[in-house]
Amino acid sequence: MNAAPYTGQSFFLPGGGERLKRSILLGLIFFLAIAGLIGVQAGTGVSPATNEITEITVPDWFTVVPTRNTGNLVGYADHTAWVEGGNLRFDFAKGRDGKSFGFQPGSYYGFDNLFKLINIRDRAINVSIDVQDMGAYRDYISIGTHDTLLWPNPDHERQIAAGDSMWVSVYFDIPPDAALAAPVTGKLIITASGEDGGDSGGGSGGGSHVGDTVKPLPDVEIAVDGQKQEQIATATTTIEGDQTVTTVTVDPKLAIEGDNPVVTILTNTKSDVVVCELNGQMVKNMEQKQVVLEIKTEFATYTLPAQQINIDAVSEQIGQQVELKDIKVKIEIAKSSAETVKIIENSAQQGEYTVVVPPVDFKVTCTYGDKTVEVNRFNSYVERIIAIPEGVDPQKITTGVVLNSDGTVSHVPTKIIVIDGKYYAQINCLTNSTYFVIWHPKTFQDVESHWAEDCVNEMGSRLVIGGVDENNFAPNRDITRAEFAAIVGRALGLKASGTANKFSDVKANDWFYGAVGAASAYGIVGGYEDGTFKPDQAITREEAMAVIARAMKLAGMDTNMADSVADAQLARFKDQDSVNGWAKKSAATCVKYGIAVGNNGLLAPDDNITRAETAAMVMRMLQQADLI
Repeated sequence: MNAAPYTGQSFFLPGGGERLKRSILLGLIFFLAIAGLIGVQAGTGVSPATNEITEITVPDWFTVVPTRNTGNLVGYADHTAWVEGGNLRFDFAKGRDGKSFGFQPGSYYGFDNLFKLINIRDRAINVSIDVQDMGAYRDYISIGTHDTLLWPNPDHERQIAAGDSMWVSVYFDIPPDAALAAPVTGKLIITASGEDGGDSGGGSGGGSHVGDTVKPLPDVEIAVDGQKQEQIATATTTIEGDQTVTTVTVDPKLAIEGDNPVVTILTNTKSDVVVCELNGQMVKNMEQKQVVLEIKTEFATYTLPAQQINIDAVSEQIGQQVELKDIKVKIEIAKSSAETVKIIENSAQQGEYTVVVPPVDFKVTCTYGDKTVEVNRFNSYVERIIAIPEGVDPQKITTGVVLNSDGTVSHVPTKIIVIDGKYYAQINCLTNSTYFVIWHPKTFQDVESHWAEDCVNEMGSRLVIGGVDENNFAPNRDITRAEFAAIVGRALGLKASGTANKFSDVKANDWFYGAVGAASAYGIVGGYEDGTFKPDQAITREEAMAVIARAMKLAGMDTNMADSVADAQLARFKDQDSVNGWAKKSAATCVKYGIAVGNNGLLAPDDNITRAETAAMVMRMLQQADLI
């Protein structure tokens, strides 16, 4: 279908002079025939055999011109209009061939230019359109080409100048999980008001107007530390491809007091994509006050410290001669496109996991002119919360994952939380990308009754560790430095796309090249003085504890420790003197948090760590960091 772009939610009304409002209601009844399953016929009413296109004139106000745009609804439905009982009616249920057309859950429909409203007065009139009794349907009525009225009951207006006209379009989708019952009827109400005191012929007067100001947004709220800010944002909604996009532009005069405040931008627009738009100077000011931005939609929340945008680094890439106020910063939460969903479906079949929650995209871009810089890497964890649909068993959720560029998926630290009785997946990651939630239970036969059974299976289910074959893990086998770096990186959700060319013995065609490079870039692993990494060498327990301690710091844990405290932590082990000085504080930190527990009073720092011990230490680290 051809769904024309439209914008709206906020628009301007001209002021001047006292207005006496009178309203006239023209009931434009359209029946939506609903079919819950593909192939089930549904329909209401029968249009006249002549399919006559008829104009209606509302005396002294406007003319309604219905149309049948034959070019934009092939394969969907034809909108035949006719006059019946004094009302203009539209039958969305009839296909071009005259047969009933069944609307389907999970489908999107757009009816362009259903009718034109022509102002036949010698002065401007204001027109508002309301939608009632739409049941499970949601989306937009498009008024003209520039303004949008949201369902339900928008209570907005659009002015038509004397002798001018505007088109009205209808866009709606049927949610995939909608429980529909046919037939469902919907009512389209047009309300007109003018500036004179003449009788409009019906209805009661409209509400008051605000001259030359933006009207309040009923479905967008801005708050600072819970205190709502009025008249501080505008919102526009457009259709881009098969998605509805709402852009919330925050006014630079947003008042932020004190340090470490939380600025919440809450939207209830039911759009597929929500974009929060700021300018670079606003972001710089927020960085200085250590503001946390919280973008909330119906399906996801993005909590982003302003410092993580690093607007100075962005400015360097765009060009320092550009003023920060001229850089447009967009923070976006979006339901993934149909193309992305298809890629994930294919990946799920190959990876033998089940998608529990549909994918959501998170993106931050900074633009000046034709140059755009994408902010996709952070130096500390950034939180996202994705709503778990009703009916999903929270016990059958394994983890959140990120979609990689090659179509594969990787673990991201995820825990299931409850807010006001509703379940959510709380995902923490160091990058921006596409995230979704899966069910992927995994058990290894050779860890049954092993002391590390739960840890190994949990980390296997989360895609952090793999087996030596499909059914076995080899828990007591030593692990190499490259394998350990890769496992810790996967546990932390690091994107294995780093470059490890700083190490002379790590080559670009090695399977661990990206994983070692990413772990090195985040300061988790290091090499030897001779410039090597020794990827195939077994890693000792104290080396492993040093890596884990650095991972803990990246995860936001307090790893600072005085020498005396470190000595006290290690004093419980008989072999405390065997811990090398360079590893002393790291080992003590792991002991303090219960990540390393020793065996029979021994810490065994020089022993090689096993695969089972690796799984246990990594899982404990994620738990102590509150990441899972």
